[in-house]
Amino acid sequence: MEVISKKQAQEQGLKRYFTGKPCKRGHVSERYVSGGVCIECDNNRVRSKEYVEYQKKYNRTWQQVNRDKINAQSRERYSKNPEKYREKKRDWLQRHKGYATEYLRKWRADNPEYMKEWRQRNLTHNRGLEAKKEAKRRAIKRGWEANWTPTQKLEVDIIYAEAAILGPNFEVDHIIPLSKGGSHTADNLQIITKAHHAPKGVNIWQDRKYI
Repeated sequence: MEVISKKQAQEQGLKRYFTGKPCKRGHVSERYVSGGVCIECDNNRVRSKEYVEYQKKYNRTWQQVNRDKINAQSRERYSKNPEKYREKKRDWLQRHKGYATEYLRKWRADNPEYMKEWRQRNLTHNRGLEAKKEAKRRAIKRGWEANWTPTQKLEVDIIYAEAAILGPNFEVDHIIPLSKGGSHTADNLQIITKAHHAPKGVNIWQDRKYI
């Protein structure tokens, strides 16, 4: 490596210089013109566990303080090319399908109060759509109920009664959703908690797994 003084590097507009002499820690390495810092020393510093933890803490704090600014920048980038970001999201979800699904399911289960508020807001903003879905569900149920035998009706009534006895945190769920061809009969009903019912949505749940 060619020896070049700090002054010569400054005159040539370079960012680094090399004296050929060791630094105080014994590294024979280039140095930064701006502060004379040994590049090898600086690399060791930024790779240290203490610096990594400090940087993580600093980044988290900065993001919290500048959350509005970050969101505004994200919305601006998205508005300029929405299809690009939709495609990136679809690609990421496809490559990390299992992880993304499990993470989202766990997050929803760990944040029931937020999910309750979110559903309420969603219901308010999409009341017409929700009403249409519920009307369709009732129509499907009535179609099954019209063909029930007395025994089938009793079996379904017992399941709903058991859910009511367990309390407000339990709900009756269709194992195979009505929208996917499931029946409104006892063999397709199960009692689960609200925390599990909400993230299940219109998925099929077998052996406590969504498919």
